[in-house]
Amino acid sequence: MRAVKLMFLSLLAILIVASSGWPLDGKTTHVILLLDASGSMKKTDPLNLRLDAGELFVRLLDRRFSLSILSFHSRVDIVSLEKDPVKERRLLLKRLRGISSNGLYTDIYTALKDVLELTGQQRGRTVVVLLSDGRMDTGNPDRDREKTSLIRKNLLPLAKTRNIPIYTVAFSELSDRKLLKEIAVKTDALSFMVKNAREIHQAFTRIFNEIQHPDSLPINNKGFLVDNSIEDINIIVTKADPNRGVVLEDPGGNRYTSRKHPPYMRWYSTLAFEMIGMESPQAGRWKIHFSASEGNQIFILTDLKLRTKAVKNLYSTRDKIVVETWLEEKGKRLDNIPILLRNIDFSASLNTRDRLIKKMVLKDDGIPPDRLKNDGVYTDTVSLDQTGEFLLRVVARGKTFERKVEKIFSVIEGDRGFSKQKDIEIETIDGSSTPEIRDKKEGDGYSWRGVILNFFIINIVAGLTVLIVIAIRKRDRTPQYLKGLLSRSKSLIKRRKDED
Repeated sequence: MRAVKLMFLSLLAILIVASSGWPLDGKTTHVILLLDASGSMKKTDPLNLRLDAGELFVRLLDRRFSLSILSFHSRVDIVSLEKDPVKERRLLLKRLRGISSNGLYTDIYTALKDVLELTGQQRGRTVVVLLSDGRMDTGNPDRDREKTSLIRKNLLPLAKTRNIPIYTVAFSELSDRKLLKEIAVKTDALSFMVKNAREIHQAFTRIFNEIQHPDSLPINNKGFLVDNSIEDINIIVTKADPNRGVVLEDPGGNRYTSRKHPPYMRWYSTLAFEMIGMESPQAGRWKIHFSASEGNQIFILTDLKLRTKAVKNLYSTRDKIVVETWLEEKGKRLDNIPILLRNIDFSASLNTRDRLIKKMVLKDDGIPPDRLKNDGVYTDTVSLDQTGEFLLRVVARGKTFERKVEKIFSVIEGDRGFSKQKDIEIETIDGSSTPEIRDKKEGDGYSWRGVILNFFIINIVAGLTVLIVIAIRKRDRTPQYLKGLLSRSKSLIKRRKDED
């Protein structure tokens, strides 16, 4: 009886392991960085500035994220899978720097298909960032058209139903801007077009802002105001001249550079930008010298936060945005300190890339569109009557502190809805059969590879059960023998999982 009980408990443990899968913490956001490694990168990005931008992205992520880095050309290569961007930063940066530009082609279809297969085994929120300087290219124009069609027909609806936004960054005139924008729009993400590799870090900074919504500071006349509540700061400065470094000046007039700065400053310098970080920065007005006028961002960690009502990535020309903003301290809205709030100006502006569309003064007076007087929520509205890409900037300014929230969104003509599909079949180019991928709710997704693996394991367990029963009935096997049989079986299952 003791041997039978031991066998039963061991079998139960194997079943639990087999059914557990590879889950992510439900609170974790998994970011997949998908970088073009085709040979054309040698011409469009000869200095590997996209890798500098990728390093910036890695340095910005905290422990609320996990990061996978993949490169693609005619195939997809896993550079790093499921890493903690803080604890394993050195490993991530080392492997990121190992990405080459030697691929013959640019197979965007295979890249996205493999990424969606990967996300089928994960739980939690997933965000994909795709960067490419080209278009769908397998060396065969007919095949290219077919694969492009499959991206639209199969992959984008699948990503949409799984709530996986695919942010895209296109640079160079060779890129298929139309396709990359469609990939982003149809997955509720944003698409960025940069003129050259020197601007890639600006797109990555914007994407980071979209997925994490960090607290930030406004920059006025190349200066910014730091207050005592700020615990940590990251300053991202675009260089005006790649051959001249940025100079940071503190409130006391002391100047610092990448070559000469105190040990408490974290300074990362590249040809296109510099990133400066520090804990508990000195309160007062800081200045930035020798920076470009655009492309600068300051992210902070603080208990005093500016919050806004959620703004979507996509609207139509029939929509109107209600802009609502308020201040929070340690998670509580400041609605019971009217004297403090009266000394703070809340404003907003709607901008295109090159001009101001509308300025707004947000009010808390109870007059529509504001809903309730003196509740600490400041409100205004803006109608969207033209298509394009827009930046909504909300700013709170007091005598001793400033805060900023920015949100990029697109406006299209008419309705903005896209149909959802519950069952999506991934077609192959060569006509061979592939298992149907049935979409599941976020958090329940498993790839068919996992289903087949579980089927394999369950059959092993079933067969093992029969062998144990036979052995016990014959009474010619000792418990030690049965323990060994189970141990060998578990090793086989583990090896099969690792191979998969």
